[in-house]
Amino acid sequence: MKLYQISDEYRALMSQIEGAEGEISDEQKLLLDSLTEQGEQKIESIAMLIRELESEADALETESTRMANKCKAVESRAAWLKDYVKAEMRSLGTTGVDGKLLKIRVQNNPPSVNVVNEDVLPAAYVKVKEVRSIDRRAILDDYKASGECPSGCEITVGTSLRIR
Repeated sequence: MKLYQISDEYRALMSQIEGAEGEISDEQKLLLDSLTEQGEQKIESIAMLIRELESEADALETESTRMANKCKAVESRAAWLKDYVKAEMRSLGTTGVDGKLLKIRVQNNPPSVNVVNEDVLPAAYVKVKEVRSIDRRAILDDYKASGECPSGCEITVGTSLRIR
């Protein structure tokens, strides 16, 4: 039986008991105990599955980090080799090589700006960005101190499932 089915049967049985003004027959007592036990077993099984999935997610996160580090190392090696080839081509006095499979060229990049001192740069070239952010910690601290919530927000308390 699925967990939601156990819950449905439990609620239906509790409705019957409330309809009988709280009197519980021996049969209802046994059924209530059975549903409770089945529900607890099902919940524990699902919690074990949650743990397994969380462990798998952790392992995948670790592997993802390892692969990202490996990717950075390979990219770094490729960049080093590009610089090496460019320097050696320059020392050989050549700007291009026509190979059997590839054509290699040293070419000029488009112009770029390197700012050496922002303070002396004319204002026409400076953009000012205004960043607006909400200080949620201050709102919560004020709420805890005064018990009043500022207009435009609300304080919520959620729940979470903890498996130990």
